[in-house]
Amino acid sequence: MISTLKIKEALAAEGIEVKEVETIKNGIKCQGFQIQSEDRIRPVVYYSQDENIEAFVGKVIEVANRPIPEVDVDNLITRDNLLNNSFLCLQRQGTEEIVKREYLNLELYVRLAITDFFFSDSKASTKVTQRMLEMTGVTEEELFEAARKNSLFKAQITSLAEALGLSEEFVGEAPFYVGSYADKCHGAAVLALPECIHSFCKEKGLSQLYILPSSTEEVLLLPDMDGDPLMLAQMVNEVNDAEVDPVLQFYPVVYLYDDATQSVSIAASFDERGC
Repeated sequence: MISTLKIKEALAAEGIEVKEVETIKNGIKCQGFQIQSEDRIRPVVYYSQDENIEAFVGKVIEVANRPIPEVDVDNLITRDNLLNNSFLCLQRQGTEEIVKREYLNLELYVRLAITDFFFSDSKASTKVTQRMLEMTGVTEEELFEAARKNSLFKAQITSLAEALGLSEEFVGEAPFYVGSYADKCHGAAVLALPECIHSFCKEKGLSQLYILPSSTEEVLLLPDMDGDPLMLAQMVNEVNDAEVDPVLQFYPVVYLYDDATQSVSIAASFDERGC
């Protein structure tokens, strides 16, 4: 277990003051440290109990030394900005008081990019709350529709080679494709963008496909319908246990996309409770 006192002492020795914070990410309570400074944007670095102190302190120092992006904080929460720079995300069900809707066994929610969503490489964003809607006069319907359109701009489905930035010859022909956002952040929301999946199916001549949640960052699309969905759900569960950070995990569930209705449903769940 990480000693918060030792972390604070180690960071203080580097001239970095931090404040302990707690938040919920993907339905999981997370502990972290907010870097204190005179800037109005103060990044938070989260830790897991598996991390060693030296590695975590090094991570905080690296974040503290990054240049703070230029953000017009006073104009961040405005109607135009909320409609132009919001995008859809998916996470497990939780108790957060944010703007969200049920989507199958998940929560569909909206994030607001801190810097320009379309043209910036920055991945900084914040979850949209009801308070933000009240401040801007944006309705929930307007928000979700704008976020959907914005998300389609960055949604993509690529081959494994493209996703890894490698040549097809190097990777070989993989049995699946990768659905994500172009910036590789929160891209599992492709699952909730049937328009994007429909375009892919039309291009490939597909009528159905399985969708396997890799993490909150991306999903895998499997055109081969001969696979047993329950075995695929078991595979998702095994990958979660072995490789995926709990904060990034989805449930061990396999989804089915049907292009005839352009809809997504649950095909199988490793968890007998179906969630």
